[in-house]
Amino acid sequence: EKVFIDPQLAKGTLEHHGKKVNPAAIKKTALLTVEGSEDDISAPGQTTVAHKLASGLKPAQKFHHLQEGVGHYGTFSGRGWRDGIAPRITGFIRDIAKKNGIEHAPASNAVKPEKWPEKTTPPAAKPPKLAA
Repeated sequence: EKVFIDPQLAKGTLEHHGKKVNPAAIKKTALLTVEGSEDDISAPGQTTVAHKLASGLKPAQKFHHLQEGVGHYGTFSGRGWRDGIAPRITGFIRDIAKKNGIEHAPASNAVKPEKWPEKTTPPAAKPPKLAA
């Protein structure tokens, strides 16, 4: 509500714990915005406002990616996510970390086996318990 219905962040009136949120005060990080070219819920161009709001960042700290051919949900799942967006986010994090002297080991297959043992299936996720 405070971001989309009454755009308090964009108007400079958003507060958190009684203090005004000031995106211009962000200086020591990098910003990556991601959008889907076919998004019918959040039209392309909306996330680029973050670049203007984060005016304390230098141009070299601001990045934007428009994934062609994906809609709102495809921005977060499916082939567009898997083949285009997720690798870009991973690369972005690694590049920024490297610029700050942090090295990451390559992703490992140790977490996800290539093949499950015979007569076994991946463990099913247990649904969360809901309060009565």
